[in-house]
Amino acid sequence: MSDQEHMIRNLMSIIERMVDLQDRMVRQLETVTSQVEELQHRLDEYDRKEQPKLIRLN
Repeated sequence: MSDQEHMIRNLMSIIERMVDLQDRMVRQLETVTSQVEELQHRLDEYDRKEQPKLIRLN
C-alpha cells in the first residue's frame, strides 16, 4: 500500500469517527431538548396549580 493510500484510509477512518461522534451528539441534544420541554411543561402545570394559592396568601 502506498503512502497516499495509507493517508486516504486514515482520513476516511477519521471522517467516519467524526460522523459517529456527530450522530451521538445529535441524539444527546435531542434527549436534552426533550427533557427541557418536559420540565417546562411540569413547571407550567405547577404554576397553574400554585398560582391560586399564592394569590390567597397575598
